Amino acid sequence: MAATSSAEKLKMQWMPARAESASSLIVKQVRDALFEGSLKPGAFLGSEKDLCEQFQVSRLPVREALGRLEAMGIVEIKAGLHGGARIAQGNLDKYAEALAIQLKLVGVMEEEMFDAQMAVESLGVELAAQKARPEDIHRLIAILDEAETLQDNQVEFTKILLSFHLALVETSRNRVLVAQMQAFIDVQYTTYLPWTTPTIARQVLKRHRALVGKIQQGDADGAREMIVNHLKRVRKRVLEQFKSGTVSEKE
Repeated sequence: MAATSSAEKLKMQWMPARAESASSLIVKQVRDALFEGSLKPGAFLGSEKDLCEQFQVSRLPVREALGRLEAMGIVEIKAGLHGGARIAQGNLDKYAEALAIQLKLVGVMEEEMFDAQMAVESLGVELAAQKARPEDIHRLIAILDEAETLQDNQVEFTKILLSFHLALVETSRNRVLVAQMQAFIDVQYTTYLPWTTPTIARQVLKRHRALVGKIQQGDADGAREMIVNHLKRVRKRVLEQFKSGTVSEKE
């Protein structure tokens, strides 16, 4: 009953879906209403029958439109007596996963990924230096301490090192940067894996501990410069070694 009363309260002025593909017009109107702010997360659009009446179409285009809106993450659909379509709650983890998948599918090149990571992570550590709390510093140090024990395990070391980079950006408390960084990590794991040898691991850990020191001191400029220099070094080494097909122990 709650869903029905919510549907009665939500009075959107939909256009009849006739001029173009009916389902496409429904999708467009719902999407536009979301971005305009007319629809908020949790808003109940109505049952399939309600939507047929509102858009003045048959069930087929409504079902097709709801399927597309659900795939886009805009609506959640509940079946049953009191079911229907509701505007979804936001979930940045889903966005990060979808972004990572699309980056992989379109074949984004390593150079592009390194450049994007540098842009996001440099701003992330700058903000981290401004916003870090004692518990954030403790977490970053704990990750590096664990990484220290995994230097001879290439797979596990690579995973925890990337989790450190994500934790850096999480310390910025900027959810958009965090979601992008998570997507980059998902895509970049296989790029980094062959090059994190024990010798390189020791060198990287030393620099990362110095970086945490900059963040702890609140030195935003110093932290940004340090991560940029680190990522430039990694970018140069990895791309050169991709071309040669060999792994060098030199940083």
